[in-house]
Amino acid sequence: MKNLKILIVDDEQRWQKIISHECNSRGLVTTCDSKESALIELRNRKYDIAFIDLYYKGKLEGYEVIKQAKESSVYPVVISSMDKNEIFRNCYTLGAKSYLNKDRIREGIGQVFNKYHFSHKDNSLQKMRLLKKFKTQDQKLIQSIVNLTVNPNHDIPILISGPTGVGKTTIAKFLYESWFPEQDTPFKSVNCSQFSDNLLESELFGHVKGSFTGAINDKKGIFELADGGVLFLDEIHTLSLKAQQKLLKVIDEKIYSPLGSEKELFSDFKLIAASSVDLLELVNAGTFKRDLYGRIDYYNLRIPPLNERKKDIELQIDHFMKDCTIKMALTEKAINKLTSYDWPQNSRQLKALIKSWELKELTLIDHTDIEFKEDRVREIKLSHSQFKLIEKYGLKFVIDELQKQAIVKALEKSTGVTKDASNMLHISSSNLCNFYKKYNLNREAFVNRGGFR
Repeated sequence: MKNLKILIVDDEQRWQKIISHECNSRGLVTTCDSKESALIELRNRKYDIAFIDLYYKGKLEGYEVIKQAKESSVYPVVISSMDKNEIFRNCYTLGAKSYLNKDRIREGIGQVFNKYHFSHKDNSLQKMRLLKKFKTQDQKLIQSIVNLTVNPNHDIPILISGPTGVGKTTIAKFLYESWFPEQDTPFKSVNCSQFSDNLLESELFGHVKGSFTGAINDKKGIFELADGGVLFLDEIHTLSLKAQQKLLKVIDEKIYSPLGSEKELFSDFKLIAASSVDLLELVNAGTFKRDLYGRIDYYNLRIPPLNERKKDIELQIDHFMKDCTIKMALTEKAINKLTSYDWPQNSRQLKALIKSWELKELTLIDHTDIEFKEDRVREIKLSHSQFKLIEKYGLKFVIDELQKQAIVKALEKSTGVTKDASNMLHISSSNLCNFYKKYNLNREAFVNRGGFR
């Protein structure tokens, strides 16, 4: 959007020249040095955007100019040396879209034009792109996601929060593709729950040959590979306090050293983090560093669970069924059963269910063909001896012991691979990592039994 008609209202020629210099490349600039001349211009000529000082010849007359600009459908921006909350409030109440302090003109004007272009931009194409990947009818959620695509140059970390399976990775990739449509910049993703502290440190920072047992070659870390692009840290809440401290330093300084090296490297990456638990609760519990939380929670994009978006269920059913090679159909009773279910694992669970129908080669799906985990649990019968144990030791003790034994069995079968073990247990990797801490289990002990995978 070039060739804009821009009005600058300031009674000092020095500021007229400074502001004009920043605006000349963006359109045709007209200057005024008084309230009277500005009001005439705004009433008689068409402008796109107006930069308005508040004081002319010592009088606070800029409010009238802001009001007239709004009435004339002009985008009003205040540029002033005044730094009082009351004045900010008055300007925004009258219709100002932005307020810039004169000592930050150069950096501020670029942001103002970005904001202006976005407010006049047709976002329908971005919304269409999003809805091809993430199915929802929640207009507020759609707008919140699309709003994040406006400025690829910002350095603000984004936190995507929401329960497991809602599509946090899908949204992170959408933001990356929106910021870098040519996709010649890197997108690097790490699920923090899948690595022990030592392995995660090597994964993120990289290492030099001989830095630890098994480091037979130099390895580039994710920080280095993400330079100039996007780093997506999924399940960030599973990081240990030690790993959080090291990550905090990299976010602050963008400088790090590979394991076994004193050489400092620089990486300029955009950070997107994701968490399936409330980080503030972890901060209050002392398991997540408050400083790190402050760095990554500038913009928290919350994705509601599927049971809070009931209208989206049928939409997502259609979406996932379109990916099936042989087309399937649902009876009315089947649709009712699906839309009334709570979907504890969200979209991921819905997609897996539809995939299971395809594997079973079902074509017409009735409500009797739909089985949820809760239905299978009802088939479990408690034996007399098991109930005797509960009577003797208490329900909580027996459940805990069964849970611990099940996790140990899964770790043995998966040789310590968290992702494989969590799949066997039908729980998320992050939940399994929480159980490691609860039961004081050392995952690496199981890795060593079966070799590395």
